[in-house]
Amino acid sequence: LLRIVRFVSFFRELRLLISGLLGSTRSLLWSVVLLGFVVYIFGIFFEQGVLSYITEGNQKEGVIPNRDELLAYFGSIQATMTTMFAVITGGEDWMTVMSPLADISSFYTLAFIMYIFVTTNGVLHVIVGIFVESTMAASRNDKDLVISDELARKDSYMAQMTEVLREMDDDESGTISWEEFETKLQDHRVIAYFSALELDVGEARGLFELLDTQESNEVPIDEFVVGCFRLKGGAKGVDLAALMYENKKMMKTIKGFVSMSEDRLETLDQRLAVMAEILPKAPVVKQVPAEIS
Repeated sequence: LLRIVRFVSFFRELRLLISGLLGSTRSLLWSVVLLGFVVYIFGIFFEQGVLSYITEGNQKEGVIPNRDELLAYFGSIQATMTTMFAVITGGEDWMTVMSPLADISSFYTLAFIMYIFVTTNGVLHVIVGIFVESTMAASRNDKDLVISDELARKDSYMAQMTEVLREMDDDESGTISWEEFETKLQDHRVIAYFSALELDVGEARGLFELLDTQESNEVPIDEFVVGCFRLKGGAKGVDLAALMYENKKMMKTIKGFVSMSEDRLETLDQRLAVMAEILPKAPVVKQVPAEIS
């Protein structure tokens, strides 16, 4: 069983990544649409500018600087979109692609810089944020992961506190007395443990008395740790429901006892009345006051 648990824990991160990927499928599709739309709009802008520049140069029959590079990068809508996608994903150096645009106009250079800024610092970061949020949501919604994390956190708290309490147990009796516990209340580990369990160290005396059900001024270490963990945080709905159920059950028991007592008393009263009718009445003896001599 331990090997199985370790094997499953080994693939925990892989399972989390797959859950996040599956949970973000719809968002991923819309992110691809958004990125494609941005690349397409900027691609049309740069393609039209390059083709107009080359067309004007051909009409003037002059030499066009970097003509082959411009046509290779922006000669068609397919080549333009491929170039625009490559410069934001590391497939092509964006400075190399931007250099030929400077021959057309500095406006295209500024537009290209704005495109790089918008996509790398805006659109791509939004896509990464969507993946991160989806992965976190998958982690919160995965019951097995939530249970395993809670159990691991609980075991960690209990193991650490058990170790601290065993250090307090000077007589090594396996129990902790109030005197032993009081001497360690200033220990930073005890304070940190109580803070993690949302318990107030100032109420340690009341907590100890609450856990000391035998009123022996000693509490077993294991019971003390488990009792503290059960008292973690405020009362929950299930705690209040359990308390109401116990109160109703107790009230039902008390009402039954009262009803039974009334029936028994009524029966006893009837029997006493019958006995009073059957038994002869004793003569009344009048006491004569003694004469004073």
